[in-house]
Amino acid sequence: MDLKSELLRAEDDALIESSLAPERVETFRSAVIDAWKHPQHLRSIVSSSIWQPIADEVSDAERADQRPGGFGSNIRVPKEYFVDLQTVHADSADLGREFGEGVGRGEDVLILSELQSTLPTLKIPFDGFAKEVERSVDHLTQRGLHPTVLIINSWELLTALRDLVVTPDQVWATADPDKAPRFKRTDAPLLLRYEDSENVCIVADFRAAIAIRQGLAQPESPDDFIHEDGWLLIGVAPIGASEAREILAATRVAEESTVAESPDETSERRIRKQVHVRVLEWILIDVVDPTAGTIIRVQGVG
Repeated sequence: MDLKSELLRAEDDALIESSLAPERVETFRSAVIDAWKHPQHLRSIVSSSIWQPIADEVSDAERADQRPGGFGSNIRVPKEYFVDLQTVHADSADLGREFGEGVGRGEDVLILSELQSTLPTLKIPFDGFAKEVERSVDHLTQRGLHPTVLIINSWELLTALRDLVVTPDQVWATADPDKAPRFKRTDAPLLLRYEDSENVCIVADFRAAIAIRQGLAQPESPDDFIHEDGWLLIGVAPIGASEAREILAATRVAEESTVAESPDETSERRIRKQVHVRVLEWILIDVVDPTAGTIIRVQGVG
């Protein structure tokens, strides 16, 4: 083995044998939670509550259909993010933000899908869009509700409402309800979000219309951390030699490999240079009041 190979192996040995740094794990957890709870996500404008099991008299099948499903990430990532070594330059905060953003975006997709399949829909020409938004806001306000106007993807639809709102300094297009421009007469906030979805406008009292029913997370290993409200599980666990061999064996089975030999050292070391990260929650998206909002689709705005 040449000198360069020896040095690289020594670096790998140091990484494999290093314990996870508690401060890096904590930084990761905090970044996950901050990104997950960021006000740009729809969680900030819908209601949420603890999921309660439904009545005992229903069938097991019905009860299973209503149980919150697991949701989030369960993957291996490079161990460099979680160890203190001079040769390592990986930021666990950046990684945490990616995981938290992923959970938040996933919730957004579920919420929008449920809204668009449940709320009543209007199809109107573009020149009637601003008037219809005002009418929808007024209708909900007169019912004692608190509407928000949410534009999905379309700058064209957003700017069509510019004359109806009072714009705070330096803020126009935002998904943050605390910073959003507001309608002059009703004070309804105007939000813009970019999603993997069609261009639409949703006028709704989101807290009245839809709710996240949150199942309490349960720790499954000593490395699991449960967020203080019990809703989010964050696990960061090292991978030992025996677990690495189990992962390789399972991969062989999954790939229907016909190779009979035991896992080689190189493959095992590669896996041990990773950690097992899980960021999970258990949720149901529940439309509470389908009359508390309207989907507005504008002809010619795709």
